[in-house]
Amino acid sequence: MSILQWVSTGNESDVDAGEVLHSMALDPDIDVILVYLEGVRDGARLRAALEAARLQRKPVVAIKVGRTAAGRDAAASHTASLTGEDRVFDAICRNFGVHRADSVEELLDVAYAALHAIRHCRMPRNPSTVILSPSGGFAVHMTDQAEQLGPELPPPPPAVRQAILDMVPYASAANPVDITGRC
Repeated sequence: MSILQWVSTGNESDVDAGEVLHSMALDPDIDVILVYLEGVRDGARLRAALEAARLQRKPVVAIKVGRTAAGRDAAASHTASLTGEDRVFDAICRNFGVHRADSVEELLDVAYAALHAIRHCRMPRNPSTVILSPSGGFAVHMTDQAEQLGPELPPPPPAVRQAILDMVPYASAANPVDITGRC
């Protein structure tokens, strides 16, 4: 059974996004939280809500507009909302494990992947990951992305490396694992 909620706080004259997010973080019927923000009126409340979501192990995926000077001006003329410093919001996202999406499509894709992982008990338990790639170039690209976004890429234990090589003798069994082989 899926329960969907959609809340718009509008110009936030009474209830703000942090309050709604905090309520959703504590709601046992909500597994993944998607957030669209133009600005943040109460940073402490938003941080408390994100901490509540993290403690409940609920993924949060966010779009925050106003990344550019033109975007900030547009938000101010639209709702008189101040979008704030984008680098501060990025730091908050990194600190609380929020995935910051750049498009609605990415927002929905990441939310769908998180929901699938939750429903199949496949949520990561720590910030490390292993990259498995059929392409050396793509493995390098994913390594660059991991370096920028924060997941750790620990080397596989010796027994795992050997198991990879037993299955694909020409693979690179490091992390990233490149299964295309080498010449």
